[in-house]
Amino acid sequence: MSSTSNKKKVSRPAEKKGTPTIRIARVMISYRLLKAQIMELITANPGGMTIISLLPLYRERFKLDLRFPLFGHLNLLNLLFDMKEHVVLTLLEDGSWFVHLRGAEPEFPPAPIPRPVRASTPVTEEDALPYIPYGKDVFPEDCMQLMEVIPESSLGDIQPGDVLETRVGEVYSPSHFWLLRVGEEYHTALENIMDEMTRYYDVEGRSRILAVGAMRVGHYCSAPYDRRWHRAVIVQLIDSDTAKVRYVDYGTVESLPRRELRPLRREWAQLPAQALRARLAGVRPCADATRWPFASSAHFFKLVSDIQLVATVVSVNTEEEVIETMMLDTSTPVDVCVSDALVKAGHADARRDSVLGTEPYLLPTFEALESGATLSLKEIEFNLSNGVALQKLPAYVEHVIEPIKRATTTKDEASGLTRDSASEPSTPGQLLLAALQGGASSSSSLNAEPRSHSSSTPLGERPLSSSASVASVESVDSDVAALTLAERDTYNSLFREDPVAAHWYKAGALGRAMHPE
Repeated sequence: MSSTSNKKKVSRPAEKKGTPTIRIARVMISYRLLKAQIMELITANPGGMTIISLLPLYRERFKLDLRFPLFGHLNLLNLLFDMKEHVVLTLLEDGSWFVHLRGAEPEFPPAPIPRPVRASTPVTEEDALPYIPYGKDVFPEDCMQLMEVIPESSLGDIQPGDVLETRVGEVYSPSHFWLLRVGEEYHTALENIMDEMTRYYDVEGRSRILAVGAMRVGHYCSAPYDRRWHRAVIVQLIDSDTAKVRYVDYGTVESLPRRELRPLRREWAQLPAQALRARLAGVRPCADATRWPFASSAHFFKLVSDIQLVATVVSVNTEEEVIETMMLDTSTPVDVCVSDALVKAGHADARRDSVLGTEPYLLPTFEALESGATLSLKEIEFNLSNGVALQKLPAYVEHVIEPIKRATTTKDEASGLTRDSASEPSTPGQLLLAALQGGASSSSSLNAEPRSHSSSTPLGERPLSSSASVASVESVDSDVAALTLAERDTYNSLFREDPVAAHWYKAGALGRAMHPE
């Protein structure tokens, strides 16, 4: 979300000294040291403590913050689960986690006194967090209360065939991104609200920091991004003083300390959340791959960043609140079809039928991404650039790898449900997509020259001819999901002859994907 278009960009990690092997070794040494420090604290308190109380203990003892994201963990709980051979984790009645030394007698805190549930507003003292004193500034009267929400944008007025002026707010993959509609009652109204918020929080409301008692999942607040203030909702508590928030008008999820959050004034919550879930029509991962490679998602991000696009709606999934759309970049003298551009660059295969809800590459779900339960594109890039294997991250395994395995198995077992059986247009949405693709092909300069599949095609532009190579590579190392299909093919061939050479080829290819020229 830049200062001009409020669009988030994937930042380039700082260059690090040493070879990939040296960097990985340093990370592993630091990781072992971190676990040793945590074990020192738990051993000193064998009866146990809550995870929240472990954080200030660590800060007090070692004069450092627990930097678990550096080692591929989204929160402290994930890190402790990686130490289960030495510690025991217990979920308490109040929803908090308790950790104690394995083999020691746990000393659980007393159970909280049950309280009646209240849904009225304004909130009362009983709506504050347990064990945290309620004050008049926890939920200020002029700001959003705990039970109040920003309404979601309705898809009721969007039908197949509609043409919308849009911008892209956030990208995870070509099948997972968020659109903002452009117009007086949409993007312009949002810009006016953010201008007011920025003027207020930079001066008069500078000291209105979100109270500790207001750190609740589902509570709407104000959050900064690139020197501007935005509407956000807390989706996950990482620790007692850090939360994951989702920018409701863009789809971006970020981790922020409480001191950077502000209560959201009620007057700015009337406009519906502007982020619309969307999928790109006319494309699928190359060679029937079950996941979008990182390189494909990064290239798609580059194609749609910081420009206004014309989106033609192909279908509307009212159950999942997702629109499938073809998009045109009209900022150039000749209109460019984004789907065609992705195919021509070798990052996707074309498809004429509408996306089916059972496609494995539609995972993870939008809910998992919006709740911060799984990795964002930015977090995937961070882990890959730091040598962290995605299959080692519980959040990625739970919401991507395992569901894809189940979906693929179910699809193989079910007859007549494959994509090939629907390759010919039959539904109105499929007929519209076929017509749109025909029109895009005639108007796009990208189709002036057909894409070559010869052996002379540059690396990264030629997809594999079948899914067999993809399957065999992904079974060896899921990090190759970040490579283009041609790079996977090369890696697969090298691995059969010389695994060491294949490893170094992959490291170089990953470096090129992270830092394109």
